[in-house]
Amino acid sequence: MQTKLLIILGFIACGSMNTAYAIDAKYRQQLEQSGCTQVSEMQGCDIRKSKEENSKAGLIEQPVDVANLSISTQQPQWIAERSDGTTLALIKIDQQQRVWVNDSRVIAIKKKDQLTFRQGKIDYTIFTDLDKQAQSFWSDRYSTDKGKIVFR
Repeated sequence: MQTKLLIILGFIACGSMNTAYAIDAKYRQQLEQSGCTQVSEMQGCDIRKSKEENSKAGLIEQPVDVANLSISTQQPQWIAERSDGTTLALIKIDQQQRVWVNDSRVIAIKKKDQLTFRQGKIDYTIFTDLDKQAQSFWSDRYSTDKGKIVFR
């Protein structure tokens, strides 16, 4: 009888612990209106601002359909190409060497004449030296896929 009671009390305790981690409705609504997630909020996304304000500040990621992206002629960009010539990603680098991959800001590390950064499972290396630009490349950490990055 005691073992049954202990098992029942154990199930009740486990059930009550799971609900302690849920977010409340007001907080969920703030996240939805601001476009933030719990992770992006910890990285500076402000849940008291609108999606547009957070997007302009570069704090939230917008889903990007890479297949339908048009290449802008206003700002030079880098294009990561697959071996079959299709576009893997569009990369933008501004004057302060801040980097965006498919309109999502990423952290880049500058080493001598190159920038290295990662988005998801893809590592990118861009050579900033004009003589070595053609050697820029990307590689997939989990497979053998790799390709070139061209400047346009």
